[in-house]
Amino acid sequence: MSKFSKNEKGFSAVEVVLVLVIVILIVIVGLLAYNNNHKPTVVATSNTAKTTKTTAQKSPSKASTPNPYAGWSQYCSTYERACFKYPATWSFQDQCNPSSNCPGINNVTVTSQDGSVLDFASEISGRGGMCPPKPSFIYTKVEAEPHVQGLYLVEGTRSDISGTVIGLEDKENGQTPTVGDSGKCYTYLQFAAHNTANAEVNFSGTMNNSQDLSTAEQILSSYYYQ
Repeated sequence: MSKFSKNEKGFSAVEVVLVLVIVILIVIVGLLAYNNNHKPTVVATSNTAKTTKTTAQKSPSKASTPNPYAGWSQYCSTYERACFKYPATWSFQDQCNPSSNCPGINNVTVTSQDGSVLDFASEISGRGGMCPPKPSFIYTKVEAEPHVQGLYLVEGTRSDISGTVIGLEDKENGQTPTVGDSGKCYTYLQFAAHNTANAEVNFSGTMNNSQDLSTAEQILSSYYYQ
């Protein structure tokens, strides 16, 4: 009987097992490598986005509005019990000092550095005064006073002077002042007293430049009753 060599008989059982083990190891290593390369990406920005959103929500939506009257002084009249504010750069003078003869009323002025004057006088009895030939006063601006219903901040020009006349006024004969109106005497820039029957209050003046006019608008707009 002839004999066969090992190569002629094929692989032995041990060799087959070794080959299978090696193949299994290769498959396992391959799977591990594949899993490591294909892990789902963790979204690390989720919490960051939430934090950013929360911070944005807590931030103030808008800056606080500055106080236009910061650093200003305030005057309140004794009889009319009305108040207004004026800047420290404008000088204040009480016209009813002990040597003046003005019992029962308050009369004060505030004057700019350029000489523009606003005059406040309470409890005026009777309007009086003479008007220059019409049109004596032409309204160029009319706005409702923000703190007192029925009062209007008005501006206009006079035919006999330079500068802009500005003051507070109420309705006359039930008519609201209107831009372009030229039928009213400038001395009638007055309004009914709040605490005295059949009396008028004057709070007006003539401004020499645009800066004083802007400041006068703020002063008159601050007018209110206690």
